[in-house]
Amino acid sequence: MHRVLPNISSAGGTPFVMCGEFRLCLKILLAMGTLRLLVSSVVEEEILTLRHVLASKVKQSQDLKRKLGISVWRELQDDMSQGIRNVKESNVYQKTESVIKTTAEKTTSLLGGLGSSVTTKLGQLKNSESFRSIEERVGTAYENVKTKVTTSRSNSMQSFDDALREAEGARKASGDTTTQATSPTIPEGGTLS
Repeated sequence: MHRVLPNISSAGGTPFVMCGEFRLCLKILLAMGTLRLLVSSVVEEEILTLRHVLASKVKQSQDLKRKLGISVWRELQDDMSQGIRNVKESNVYQKTESVIKTTAEKTTSLLGGLGSSVTTKLGQLKNSESFRSIEERVGTAYENVKTKVTTSRSNSMQSFDDALREAEGARKASGDTTTQATSPTIPEGGTLS
């Protein structure tokens, strides 16, 4: 026997007739919806149970680590060490390291060559005529100053004022007309007034 559903109509506006097979399909779908709700509630209960079990296991693990003296800091250090080892063992790191080593070797050889060329140039400069001339002049000037200082100290006959007067006389004799400011003379054993 066929039942007519009043609210359901076909595309043409005629009433939809429900057959036995369709009714069976509806019952199965309704049962599946109920079954789905049932399965859903069972799964949610299992999820809650597993969460409780996991929390219990984590607490046990933390207690064991505390008893063994394993701290969070120690775990972090171990994790960092392992991470560094993993990075160093990676292909990218190995390639980068070899490129850096090659670059360092080339830079070292370049700078070494530069240093040796500078040393060679300095050696050539030392052997040049102009360097020898400058070296001789500086040496002579140094010897003259040394002799004058040594002589004036050893003889103690010429005072500073005498040396100034001698230098001024030599300057005037050479035709140098610029005047130099001199400090006032301080009498020995006397006081400044």
